[in-house]
Amino acid sequence: MPSSQILSVTRQKLWYKNIKGKRGKLMSVAQRERFDAQLIMCSEYEGLTPQDEREIFQASLSFFLHVAALFEQSPTAGPNGRPPVSGW
Repeated sequence: MPSSQILSVTRQKLWYKNIKGKRGKLMSVAQRERFDAQLIMCSEYEGLTPQDEREIFQASLSFFLHVAALFEQSPTAGPNGRPPVSGW
């Protein structure tokens, strides 16, 4: 589990737990619970060539950039640039 998170609205880096030698603001209990409830997709690949790795990385990056652009253009986006949850 990652030990820090960058809050998408404020771009503030928050730490999940206190790590020796690291300074920063800790997440509140509510933020940790919300973070714990998030589903994170992870894929593992074996035997990829460097070219395969580049193609997978570029495809993933372009997908997420496309989704981010759609949120910015959404006419129903809320004040944080995201559509309302009820609209999904």
